Amino acid sequence: MKIDNKFLLIITVTLMSAIASATIESKFEYLKSNLSDLAGPNCNNASLYMSGLIDYVGYTSFGELEAILASELCEKLESPQEGAIGYASGLHSFVYVSDAVIYQKQGWVKSALYEKTSIKNLKKSYDISNDNIDYYSCEKKSYLESNNNISNEIKLLLKEEMQAVNSIYSTSSSGFNSTNLKFSKEELANLNGNSLKFIIGLLSSVVTSKLEVNPMAITEYNSVFFLLRQELEKRKYSSENDYLVASFINYIESKDRDALKALVADIDSQGSENLKNRLAGVVQKRIDEINFDSYLCLRRLFQDKNINMEPIVNFLQLSLRDKELLMSERISADEVNQEISDIKNGKRMSSFMCSLKF
Repeated sequence: MKIDNKFLLIITVTLMSAIASATIESKFEYLKSNLSDLAGPNCNNASLYMSGLIDYVGYTSFGELEAILASELCEKLESPQEGAIGYASGLHSFVYVSDAVIYQKQGWVKSALYEKTSIKNLKKSYDISNDNIDYYSCEKKSYLESNNNISNEIKLLLKEEMQAVNSIYSTSSSGFNSTNLKFSKEELANLNGNSLKFIIGLLSSVVTSKLEVNPMAITEYNSVFFLLRQELEKRKYSSENDYLVASFINYIESKDRDALKALVADIDSQGSENLKNRLAGVVQKRIDEINFDSYLCLRRLFQDKNINMEPIVNFLQLSLRDKELLMSERISADEVNQEISDIKNGKRMSSFMCSLKF
């Protein structure tokens, strides 16, 4: 008896669809039956968990979701199909089975339950139309595990973070594990843009979850976030120097003293003459935008670049009259007078002046 190939294909596709639907439903039932006493697990977490793209239960940021949807594991669809992730940008995500059946969680609060509903009800709840929803077909595998761009060392660190989140929501633990996250410059440089976005999104998810049991969780991650976002920002520029010049201008405009100090110190010790000349040109053109604190930080870097230092001398002379300022900064009038003298004589300024809070 000859079996039609077309018939076999239909049977295979139908069977695979049924298996996928059953897997989604079984994961939905697991989530529904294992509710946490803490707020956190949200629509994005439910969508990615039911789709097999992540294996932890907790808060999942839109950044983490979007990085996964933009990865090679997912493909944007022209129209919805069974098992797809539906995403209303920055608002909500869900798993689509049919117009009559979708799986979702409405929000991250404890009272928001996992539910089976319809597209019609979804659009009414969120006041959206079909035009607001994009659909993605994704391979049913862990994004982290399958990402060859992320080293095994980094994967291990991220898995530990996700295990900590799992512990929080599976046991309603009141404990808190400190992060051991550390990334070398070489590791960061080897990550592509989407991997960086995913890690930033994942860590945002982790922090939000940990905040449920420890309000100080964010402070442990601040330096890590700074490095990751700095590395991601670099990708927008054609060269390291272009990025440094843009950062320099940004820190001047935002009057971010700490960031400016760190950048200047790094350039002062390692930057090329070409870069220093470019930054000196920026300072000269934007002299009126730079506050005195910035002037003093920049003096170490640009002392031989013919920048007009008269405004600084005038300011320092005025500061001598402000005894409260000198006391709060633990700087003596003699030190300020010495600084004025050094500037006038073209000597290298002492580093203490860069810590003034003007």
